[in-house]
Amino acid sequence: GSAPENEFLLSNFDFYLFPMVNVDGVSVGNYRCNSSGYDLNRSWHLDDYRDIPEVFYIKSEIKRIMKKQPIELILDIHGHSNK
Repeated sequence: GSAPENEFLLSNFDFYLFPMVNVDGVSVGNYRCNSSGYDLNRSWHLDDYRDIPEVFYIKSEIKRIMKKQPIELILDIHGHSNK
């Protein structure tokens, strides 16, 4: 909308959104794990683009952004299958 708060945020910050990272896992019934069986919330220390491409490419994009500008905040919002 055109609320002053929205205009302030959009004119002063860049937003990068990564929607539904685990599409392949969810399609086979895994809400925490990708289609290779890796828990995406616990695999950020790994750099395996074959087994964990979701994490690999998000980390690559974060590194690309950080070359242009500092990142002030990363916010992970996700749901739980049983809540």
